[in-house]
Amino acid sequence: MQLLAHPLARLVDLTVIKQGDKIAHQKGWVKLPRAPRKPKGKPERRAAGRRPRPAAAPAQPSLFPEL
Repeated sequence: MQLLAHPLARLVDLTVIKQGDKIAHQKGWVKLPRAPRKPKGKPERRAAGRRPRPAAAPAQPSLFPEL
């Protein structure tokens, strides 16, 4: 805790962080800022003619058919 209270501790901390950012940029680890998202309008409605779902059939025969 004494080290954190030292006046030069913050300066050293900022220097180390800045150096790490520089190395990350050189290695290509820094992500580019994202473009802002476009606001969405009303969602488009799907076509009314939907395909019917197939009838539910058991995917695997029962292990105990007598039950």
